[in-house]
Amino acid sequence: MDGFHYDDIVLENLDLLGKKGSPNTFDVAGFTSILKRLSENSETAVAVPVFDRQLEISRNSANIIDASARHLIVEGNYLMLKDKPWADLLKFYDTTIFINVSPNVIRKRLEHRWKSLTKEVREKKIFENDLPNAKYILENSLNSEFLYETRKN
Repeated sequence: MDGFHYDDIVLENLDLLGKKGSPNTFDVAGFTSILKRLSENSETAVAVPVFDRQLEISRNSANIIDASARHLIVEGNYLMLKDKPWADLLKFYDTTIFINVSPNVIRKRLEHRWKSLTKEVREKKIFENDLPNAKYILENSLNSEFLYETRKN
């Protein structure tokens, strides 16, 4: 899913760069199109984008999924949101799993993820964007077929 992040230039033009990673900063229609193509399995292979974390950019056609692939795991924060257009993706899932992580663990992981940023930028990113996104996911996701609860606090 991360391959469908809008580019930073697009986010800046939309005044959303500070909200990068929020539900409205993804090309959900493009993601839907890829899931549809993969689900139909009528092509020899489907090229998909991959998000490069080192460059902070989506690399188009960076991976190829062959028609012989029998199982695909699609991972992402917003895949079970009850809001459209995200809810329209549900028809492409055969099985759903929600991994429930405590807010404290999420915060610690975010602090580690953004450790290279200055304290001010890191805290703004975590407390004004990432943690509110996590809360939104918990409050607005549909029930999954399976629920995995982490035990760490």
